[in-house]
Amino acid sequence: MPSISEFVIASMLGGGKVYLIGNVIEQAFNSGYADIHAGSGLSLSLMVLILISMVIYRFFDGEEGESGIW
Repeated sequence: MPSISEFVIASMLGGGKVYLIGNVIEQAFNSGYADIHAGSGLSLSLMVLILISMVIYRFFDGEEGESGIW
């Protein structure tokens, strides 16, 4: 979900000179030969990375009174 608007923000702020993962995913789907497999793989990798970072953050959050990860 974060990559939905990421390419718009990068193009507005960076003038199209800065490439973020959202830009690469958007270009993979909208290119002339439409490399949907690469775009899908990048999107899935981004979602897995976000999920892993959320689990790690939740594990090391350290709030009192909670037990376990969830």
